[in-house]
Amino acid sequence: MLCAAGRSVTYQNCIAACRQLKADLFQEDSEQYQYIQSYVLELNKAGHVADLELNNEKITRVGVVYKQGILAAREFADRGINLDGTFMKHGAGGALLVACLKNSNNEIQIVAVAWVLGETKDNWSWFVNFLLRSCKKPAFVISDRDKGLIPAMQVEASDVAHFICLRHMLENFNAKFRNQALKDQAWRLAKALTLKAFERQAANMKSKNAKALAWLTDVDVAKWAAAYSPYPRFGTMTSNNVESVNNVLLQARALPLLDCLMTVERKFEKQHLASRASKIEILPSCGSSFVAKVAEAGEPPVEYVIDLDDKSMPCSCGYYAYMKAPCKHLIAALKSVNKLSQIKSYFDPSWSTDTYKRAYDRAEKIGAFVTKEALCRNEFHRPPPVPKKRGRPKKTKRIESQLATEALKKKRMNKCNACGGLGHNKRTCKG
Repeated sequence: MLCAAGRSVTYQNCIAACRQLKADLFQEDSEQYQYIQSYVLELNKAGHVADLELNNEKITRVGVVYKQGILAAREFADRGINLDGTFMKHGAGGALLVACLKNSNNEIQIVAVAWVLGETKDNWSWFVNFLLRSCKKPAFVISDRDKGLIPAMQVEASDVAHFICLRHMLENFNAKFRNQALKDQAWRLAKALTLKAFERQAANMKSKNAKALAWLTDVDVAKWAAAYSPYPRFGTMTSNNVESVNNVLLQARALPLLDCLMTVERKFEKQHLASRASKIEILPSCGSSFVAKVAEAGEPPVEYVIDLDDKSMPCSCGYYAYMKAPCKHLIAALKSVNKLSQIKSYFDPSWSTDTYKRAYDRAEKIGAFVTKEALCRNEFHRPPPVPKKRGRPKKTKRIESQLATEALKKKRMNKCNACGGLGHNKRTCKG
């Protein structure tokens, strides 16, 4: 419109005008830090556990353990917690630390989030300590091999098993050996449920590449192999749960800090209301999968001992120790003796609908959303100077190692500028 009126407008003028309009409508981004302390107080009133740290009136850390996350961890802490950190896409910078778990209905439940300046040992130590003080201690933690998280876990949670994300580990494995067959064999090795099966898969890998097996076993096998796991893994071998949460919060991470935390709170409340509204008779995710496995079950290649009277370990295949749920061999055995109606007695209590309902109890009401109108301003609080990384922030994840390997194989053919032919260049052209 201004151009039509004969006035010159530059791109920088448009950027400045948009920035000023945003400030007039939604306040300056830096002003949102002046409401963080009041927001933390309102969250605590609503039943959540929130805290922040200040350094000379500058906010350096903000953490929230949600009430529904506390209730879910009370029932499903034995299933472990996923931890991960991801960058904030907003100009203020920093990192968002996330803790989540998967309940018995295969729903990913956010337990806690924290905004910090970076993924350092001190910040991870603060978050892990804050998390364990606020909710039930998990049986284990799964994460990638973050340089700050590993020493933080050793100090703040030395009695909690810390497992390695199998996907991240095998990405590093594939980057070194660049062999899809070896990577597939490594997956089979990690997912083997018994020691005999592990040894059999290890022998297969050794026959293909002894150095690859040595690379894997140099890492403590209890941290990545299901057969050596001291706790039931409930199917969780990777940190995909928390990676999914990071992806869901992609738009929230592009917002200023206060808007980001409020967005997480609203997403969290919607999940809570959906869980309470569902009237579940049998957990659908687990029930259908077990029935499907019975239909597919054929003659097993290995014989396993089945003891229907031993509810703690009814089958020697290792699946019960891995999932705390009946395996296909046990289901087939119960069906053969017309006792399939007793199948529920072989499930761990964490699979029951009673446990699920306690985690999402209607009596445990979540307070109303915290609105900006209810917050008080502290004009002395300011954002900290967050160090910014060089270059443009990445919008997508890095290329997976296996995809990079395939990309290396598919080299583009040169095109000659002289004759237009393929497979050579102008210097080597013979046309």
